[in-house]
Amino acid sequence: MWCSKSFQKSRVVNGRYSVIEGCWKRGNGVRVTLVNVYCSGSLREKKEVWSEINVVRLNQLSKAWCIIGDFNSIRRKEERKSLMSTLDYSKEIKGFNEFIESAELVDIPLVGRKFT
Repeated sequence: MWCSKSFQKSRVVNGRYSVIEGCWKRGNGVRVTLVNVYCSGSLREKKEVWSEINVVRLNQLSKAWCIIGDFNSIRRKEERKSLMSTLDYSKEIKGFNEFIESAELVDIPLVGRKFT
């Protein structure tokens, strides 16, 4: 998956999301945690995943984090482009934005397409 000369994996946890901890061998040996997420459509399950990721994050020694994947959530109503866009997503939007803030994440904007 990666070059073992560049990254030394120390732990892998698989579940509703995957957590890979390790150390970049180049660049001062920075410890990193990589998280790959896929959330279902259920708001209850999304909230559970957000909470679990926050707990994992708080219990790690890694200074660098990268969380990628599909949260199946939106930060603003305008991000939902479907026949279901008339539904009220305010609870999900509020919860997802609170998760991003509490986890101290940065939502990197997409380049090119507006929706994936």
